[in-house]
Amino acid sequence: RPLAALCRALCAVARRRCPDLVFSSIALTKDTQSPLHVDSQNVGDSALIGFGAFEGGELWVAGAGARRAGATPVRFDGNSPHCTLSFSGRRYTAIFYLARCHAALPQTAGVYLTALGFALPEAPVARP
Repeated sequence: RPLAALCRALCAVARRRCPDLVFSSIALTKDTQSPLHVDSQNVGDSALIGFGAFEGGELWVAGAGARRAGATPVRFDGNSPHCTLSFSGRRYTAIFYLARCHAALPQTAGVYLTALGFALPEAPVARP
């Protein structure tokens, strides 16, 4: 499990900056400009943290508009249409979210993820 230290560090950042966020998964991106889409397999809020030397690259969310993707997390509902606006430079993001299938995790996997710092829900969360 060579990425355990990275997971612990990322989870610590998410828990410090978004203490009430529940998340089972982390997506890391590099220079990704996502087209308009919805994250149909996500439940609840997601949080995006951007870093790197870039200009632009805001997260646009329907009903909320463009939001800067930087050190301050952007909270959003991944089931609302969203996309990445154009940018220049090197843009990395860490996106923390709760996968709809979280309730199907084997108990041992849940224990391991919790030990890494993932913020799993105490009870399964249903998608509205």
